[in-house]
Amino acid sequence: MSLTFATQLTAVATAALAMFAVVTAAFAFLAYRKQTQEVGILIDQNREHQQTLEREARERRGAQASRVFISLENPGERSDRINVTNTSEQPVYNVKIQWIAPGDVHSSQPGTILPGDRVTFEGLGVSGPFKGDEPFAVLTFRDAAGVTWERLLNGDLREITPKSEAPSLRSD
Repeated sequence: MSLTFATQLTAVATAALAMFAVVTAAFAFLAYRKQTQEVGILIDQNREHQQTLEREARERRGAQASRVFISLENPGERSDRINVTNTSEQPVYNVKIQWIAPGDVHSSQPGTILPGDRVTFEGLGVSGPFKGDEPFAVLTFRDAAGVTWERLLNGDLREITPKSEAPSLRSD
């Protein structure tokens, strides 16, 4: 084998290897780009899954509380007769009614309401009619999981645990 032929063969082999290196680099880049897209999709799916889990946990957390209701005994009248109904399958504890009128707050003694029971709170010392701001009732209770909740006559429900975040309407 002559020196010229060996040099030419080496040059052709080097060029072929360089071409294969470029093709390999192109495939590696394309694979990297596709993998990056797939990782992005997995991250998005994981984020959606986390949001779903958090929403389901909030729904489970409030499941019992959403089945405890407060209503006026006679909605057309202003009296101190307030009904609390527990339609959940577990008791609620530390049930307390606060009737808040302009310049005055009346509270019931804490109690327990068993599943399926309806309790009428009366004698809170409130009667109407009221001038100016209308009074409103606030129901606070602790569910079987130990979470403290607040429900208003208009149906609003919110978690108030821990107590440090409880509203300043309390006369505790």
